[in-house]
Amino acid sequence: MTKQEINKHTSEENQMKSGEGNCTEETPKKFWDIENFKMWIVIISVILIAFYISVYLCINNAGDRGTFGDTFGAVNALFSGLAFAGMYVALTLQRKEFKLQREEFEKNTDALKSQKEEMTNQKKELEQQKKIMAEQLKLAGISQVESTLFYMLGQHDNIINCLSAKTPKAINGMPNYTVIKGIDYINHLNDKIIKPNERYYLDDSERIKLFPYINNLMQIFKYIDETDVLKNDDDVDDEFEKRHKYCSMVTSSLSNNELILIDYYLSIYTGIELNRLCTIYALLENKKNPNESKPNGPKYNIDEAKGYFKTDRERKIKEGKRK
Repeated sequence: MTKQEINKHTSEENQMKSGEGNCTEETPKKFWDIENFKMWIVIISVILIAFYISVYLCINNAGDRGTFGDTFGAVNALFSGLAFAGMYVALTLQRKEFKLQREEFEKNTDALKSQKEEMTNQKKELEQQKKIMAEQLKLAGISQVESTLFYMLGQHDNIINCLSAKTPKAINGMPNYTVIKGIDYINHLNDKIIKPNERYYLDDSERIKLFPYINNLMQIFKYIDETDVLKNDDDVDDEFEKRHKYCSMVTSSLSNNELILIDYYLSIYTGIELNRLCTIYALLENKKNPNESKPNGPKYNIDEAKGYFKTDRERKIKEGKRK
């Protein structure tokens, strides 16, 4: 193979590659596309105008012009037919365009429906997540309430252990005394309180010793009464049950002698906050006094206490103490 043939062969291969690279798929235009139709209308209109002007310029006599025009009667009929055909084609193309527009509109409508469904599903998911978060916050709040109560009850035990008093006791016939502490001190006071046919009154030293004990209990029940974690604006009975459950948890940790001592203390000091809390939560419902029958009243009866709780809640709302 000669050098010229090699160059020729190489040139042909390059041309073929170039042709392959330039090949792109193009959608062929239809002859009766709307753009082609408009173009043909313009061309025919130009031809007719040009023909009319040429006849007008070449034939001066009006009669000759009429005779010449009559010879084109068939042509006029042809153009009338073509005009009708053109109108039909235009209407057909317009109908196709309307069909395409309707299909596009339907696609857009379906897309909007899909978006609406997706947004609805997202809204449901957000509401579900909101409920889950609310439950988690509620559980976290309850856990915090319980932790706080256990801490306060621990402080209460420390206060009891700090209670002490000296009581006279003869040793070998000689006057002496002994020290009683903690729960033994409360039992010692209880023995004096429950004596039948006798009314025992606390002296100043005993009142001072009992004040931290009573005050700490009052703070515990007050915390249960005021915490927003147990609040339920829609169901007052449910809120009462929750708050009463935690109050019962505290009172169950107290001995019967402590309940008797609390009842006795409140009978003397009626104006303190602990009296109200005992009334709306029946804090003394488990108290048992061997020398008397179970007394009546909301402090000792849960059903009566529930009515006082509702009244107390309405009072807080009116006074703006409840958010």
